[in-house]
Amino acid sequence: MKVIKPRFIGNFKLGDNIAYNFKILQILYNAQAQLNNDNDRCLLNKPITIILMSIIEAILHDYFFRINNHSIENSINIPETFLKKIRTKKYDKFDHYIEAIIKYDIKFDTDNQLKNFHAGLKELQKLRNRVHIQNTKKQLEEDDRKAFTKKEECWLKNI
Repeated sequence: MKVIKPRFIGNFKLGDNIAYNFKILQILYNAQAQLNNDNDRCLLNKPITIILMSIIEAILHDYFFRINNHSIENSINIPETFLKKIRTKKYDKFDHYIEAIIKYDIKFDTDNQLKNFHAGLKELQKLRNRVHIQNTKKQLEEDDRKAFTKKEECWLKNI
């Protein structure tokens, strides 16, 4: 599990909520490890994946909040020309965050574990939309069991 230092998040309550969700993840991982067979263990892939995506979305939300509201200290390390462009549009949804990250080629320190960070974000966007059981957008696999696998969960942990 990754450790997030307290100075990372600009909104302290959001940081508390992220930490709380990491505790939930730890309990889910412990429960998953206690299960005896793969069929039972895979039943926890979807809730684990959903919480991981929620944490990523919260981190991106905080990042864009800091872009728009922490304008004096520039604590997000983005060139001023991009900051001005980003600040002209309202980014308040997961899809908007991903759109801006790709458009302005914003990269985060991912320890170079992901070959193509932006393509990975697009896949994350599809996976997030796939949360709905009815899958009306026909995102990824039709079968929940196949859409939320250990592979997706591992990829999310490495973001």
